[in-house]
Formats: sequence, structure tokens, C-alpha cells
Amino acid sequence: MPCNLIEALDEFIKLDLLNEKHNFDKFTQYIMSKKVITTTKTFLINLYSNSEKTCKEQLFLSIWLIYRFSDVILNHNIEIEKTIKHYCNEIVSTLLSIDSNIIISKRKEIINAIDIYTAEFNKWKVYDKNVSVKEFIERYNNISKSIELVCKDALNDTLQASVLNSLHQQQKEIINLALKYDKKWNADFFNKHYDIIKNIENICNEKYWSTIQTEFNNKNYDMFYKNMDEIKKIIIELNGKNIRNIAIINNTITTDIIKNNLFIYDDSNINHIIDISCHWYKQFCTYILTELKNLSSPIRDVEYNQYLSRLLSITPTNYNTILVDIIKTCYKIIDSLYLDLLLFVS
Repeated sequence: MPCNLIEALDEFIKLDLLNEKHNFDKFTQYIMSKKVITTTKTFLINLYSNSEKTCKEQLFLSIWLIYRFSDVILNHNIEIEKTIKHYCNEIVSTLLSIDSNIIISKRKEIINAIDIYTAEFNKWKVYDKNVSVKEFIERYNNISKSIELVCKDALNDTLQASVLNSLHQQQKEIINLALKYDKKWNADFFNKHYDIIKNIENICNEKYWSTIQTEFNNKNYDMFYKNMDEIKKIIIELNGKNIRNIAIINNTITTDIIKNNLFIYDDSNINHIIDISCHWYKQFCTYILTELKNLSSPIRDVEYNQYLSRLLSITPTNYNTILVDIIKTCYKIIDSLYLDLLLFVS
């Protein structure tokens, strides 16, 4: 065993931690080996021999891990990560280039750089943990929503069981990853968060549709334009590279066209929409639902016919209610489209 700092540094450098043959997985396995841990511990004992401070070998080895794979590990592009990367580069470069005969005179500088790195690294760990749990929750919740959609959809038992099995497996994988960060992030943790978020979404959705209905009743249709624009974007996204059809969609679903054709009032009674608006709405509604139908599985044809039949029952008296229904129906169909994609790739 090396008995002084110079010998300890030489032995540590011989570990060849920057060997380019090591990919990320091999490198993480290598730095956890007994040989690397023991050699690193010996070097740190000698480095800190005249100091009240100390540094754990795992923390010191994380400097080399980040130095080698910063693009993989530091991926949030925030200031604290830039600081961590800077000190990793400084520490590694110093130890690799330093003349072992003068390391003792550089001891305080090296320890100071490690101390700053340690403080920043600990702050970053808290940040990374918070970001990670948000990402885990979001992914888990999206899968939970897909599970609910599959359970509600009219699928044959074999297909439904296969898809549900795949989705539940994805949830388990998320939980297994999360447990590596925190033992409290188990299935109960994620399910409780999902229930809370689901309840909040239900309350917000109820309030949202109630607000839209009130706005429409007061002849304020801004939310209709905004939702139709959002629905148009989704239809275009689902059309992929169908440039011709995308051009038609862009020229058909526009705020100006909707304003000029959908809301024409009877001059004798401003509260009444005249028949020309109802007629144009029926054409508009048929066009949108046909576009969505063309993107869907043929097994949904019956559903579309039912949607269309209800939405085409518009009259001057139920006009505002039906306008809310077409927005709801479009989003419901879009959910089905994403479900069909899920079934296709499962």
C-alpha cells in the first residue's frame, strides 16, 4: 500500500479511469470494483492527511464519471451543471497533468476544488431528484390515462388483456427506476398522485366546459376559435407528411372563415342564429369529423356515425350547446386516435 501522497497518486493514475474502451455501463461497473474503491480511498486518505476535511471515494469517483460522460449526466443545461462540469474538468486536468513531485504544494488547491464540487454536486442532486420525480409522475400518469382509455374502449378480451399487460409492465419499469432514487416512490406513491391530479383535472374540466358554455351563451366565441385552432394542429400532426391534405386543412379551419360563416344573426332578433349559419356549421362539422374518421381505424365507423348524427341536429335554439359538443367530441375522438396508435405499437 502506498505510504505517501506521491505514491498514492501514481497508483490512482494507473487505474486508467479515462480509458476510452469503457462505455458508460462498463465505466460505472469498473469504478465500483474493489480495486478502484481501495486505491481511491488510499489516495484520498493521503490527500486529506493534514486536513480536518475528508471526501468519500464514491463522491470523488463521480468527478471522473461526470468528466467522461457529462453529455449523458448533465442534460438540463442549467448554471449549476456548468459549475459542476467546470470543477470536474479542473480537478481531473490538474491530477493528470501535475508533476507528482509538486502535488503536495498543490494539495490545498485540489482540496478546495473538490470541496466546491461537493457543495455544488449535493445541490444538483436535490435538483435532479425533484426533476426526476416530476418526470416519473408525468410518465406514470400518462400510462394510467391510457389504461383507463383501454378499459373503456370496446376491444376484444384478448387484445385488451395484451395491451393492459404491456401498459402495466411499463408502470412497473417506471416504479423500479424511481425506487433507485427514493424508496418511498413506490406504486402507492404514484397512484396517490394520479388520483389527486385526476380529481383536480375533473374539477378543472367541469369548470372549463361550464365557462365555455357561458361564454357562448353570451355570444363570445373566442374559446371556439382557440379550440378549433388546437384541434387543427393535432389533425395536421396526425396527417404526417400528407402535404396536400395539410394545405386543405390549413385553408379550411381558420378563425376568419369560422367568424364569417358560423355566427350570422337574424337582424330582427339578434339572439337568433339564422339557418345559413346552421347549414354552414353542418358542412364544417362533417368536414372535421370526416378528417378524423380518415385517420382512425375502420372499427370506429359506427361511433363516428353516431357522433355526426348528434352533432348535425343543430338548430337556432340549441346552437351554442352543440358548439360545445363538437369541441368535446373532437377531443374524445382524438383520444381514440391516440389509443389506436397505442394498440398498433403494442
